[in-house]
Amino acid sequence: MTGRSNNQPQRPLVIFLHIPKTGGTTFEAILKRAYGEADILEFDLAAINDAEGAARARQTARAARRCSFIRGHFPMGLRLHESIARPCTYVTWLRDPLERMISEYHFIVRYPPHPAHEPVHRYKMTLKDYLLSEWAAGTDNYMTRFLCSQAPDAQDADWACSQAMLAGARANLDRFFPVVALMERFDESLLLLQSHFGWRLPLYVKENVTRDRPTLADLPGPTLQILQDLNRYDLSLYAHARGRFAGQLGALEPDAFNRRLRSFRLLNRTYSRVHTGRQLYRRLQELWCRSVNRYRAYEGTVRSTVKRAVLGLLNSR
Repeated sequence: MTGRSNNQPQRPLVIFLHIPKTGGTTFEAILKRAYGEADILEFDLAAINDAEGAARARQTARAARRCSFIRGHFPMGLRLHESIARPCTYVTWLRDPLERMISEYHFIVRYPPHPAHEPVHRYKMTLKDYLLSEWAAGTDNYMTRFLCSQAPDAQDADWACSQAMLAGARANLDRFFPVVALMERFDESLLLLQSHFGWRLPLYVKENVTRDRPTLADLPGPTLQILQDLNRYDLSLYAHARGRFAGQLGALEPDAFNRRLRSFRLLNRTYSRVHTGRQLYRRLQELWCRSVNRYRAYEGTVRSTVKRAVLGLLNSR
């Protein structure tokens, strides 16, 4: 960090493990305002899940002299903190595992670039069909897989989720993540993170939200049972995380925190409306400019056509 004397402690580098469909896109905008948008390191699971890709990611992190923060869809097992010559701390968001998987399915249904989008539509897969298909393989217990110590490039590793992976995920959550953040308690989690990291007010607008999808209460019993069976390790991990979260809140003076929470929500509603108004204004400006340009192009075409017609009449005489 610039502007620090040699005897001042260096601020830890934040490593954000973005578990899909846990509110991470909204949170990234907050991180960018807190740490800046320059020199962000980003890694993605698709690029690091073999020995060469993982080694390249670790080397990139090792060589980075200036970095605002690190983000991406990559697991704890990459162990980037061991490659970086400065203090590191981790942040992630957890979500009810069943809600997370429902959201993921409906995201796939509506997002054509996703690899599973085409087969889900071609075979008209319901959520139950998808959960039992090969396309869902490896997406069960996703939070446990992300937070356990298994390296993404482990050769001949058994990637079936296990009790040992759950134990590793719980241990890593307790050791490396100073704040447990829960999507279902987004505002409270943000204020806990703000207090720990010393951020300015972390105002936000929700992004990448999967809308108009059924809730757990809407699911048929057999589908709900499959979800629970597939995600039993994540359910255990989430229960542990909720216990830690409750302990973090319990350590605070409740009346003071609730006043702070109410004030934050009031400010954030105002911020969200202003932000939405600005977006609408920019959109209207874009539409107006397009309309003017189309009118000018149409006007030019009409003039040319009329001119050619007049010249044609004159010449014919």
